[in-house]
Amino acid sequence: MWFLMAFEWDPAKNEASLEKHGIRFEEAREIFSGVTLTRLDHRHVEEVREISIGTVRCAVVIVVVHTDRSGVTRIISARKANTAEREAFRRHLERAGSRDSEHS
Repeated sequence: MWFLMAFEWDPAKNEASLEKHGIRFEEAREIFSGVTLTRLDHRHVEEVREISIGTVRCAVVIVVVHTDRSGVTRIISARKANTAEREAFRRHLERAGSRDSEHS
C-alpha cells in the first residue's frame, strides 16, 4: 500500500505535470495503493526506471514513471494513459481477477 511507501519528486516537475497533463504527483502516487501493471523502462541507462499503470479517483487510468532511490519511490512523470496502455491495464486486471477467482 502506498501509505507505507515513501515518495519524493522534483517540485518543478510536479508543477509541469499539473500544467501539461492535469495530474499532480500527490495524486499519482495513489496508483500504488491498488493493482498496478509495472515494467522496466529500458529507455534510460543512467538509472533503473519503471513504468507503472494504475488508477486514481477510482477510474482514471494513468501512467507513472518512477525509480527507487534508497527505498524512496521518486516519481519522475505522470500522465493519463493512452488507448493501448488502458487496454493493457484492462487485460492485466482481467488476468488478476481470474487468478483471484481460482483461489476462492
